[in-house]
Amino acid sequence: MSTFNPGEIITIEAELKKYTPFGSHALTDADSLPTITIKDKADDTVVDAASMVNSATGKYYYECVSATTWIKGEYEVTIIAIYGGKTNTHVKEAAFILT
Repeated sequence: MSTFNPGEIITIEAELKKYTPFGSHALTDADSLPTITIKDKADDTVVDAASMVNSATGKYYYECVSATTWIKGEYEVTIIAIYGGKTNTHVKEAAFILT
C-alpha cells in the first residue's frame, strides 16, 4: 500500500479485463469512462464519481492532489465500470494511506 503526504499527487490505476475462451483474460475498454470515488476512514467522500482517463486499451488512471484538509489514515477507492452493458464495481479498502 502506498503512502502519501498532504499536497502530493496520488495516481490510481486500474485495468479492465474480460474473460475469454481457454481461461485467458484480455484487456478491454469500458462502454464509457469508469468513475472513481475516494472515501476517508470517517467515510467522508473526498472524490465523488470522477471520470478516469483511458491511457491504453483497458487501462485507466486517475490523478488527484491530496488536500491539506484530508484526514490522516487509510482511504477506500471504488471504481465503477460498465462494459458489455453490465456494471462492474471494484472496491479496494485501504487503497492508500495519507500521513
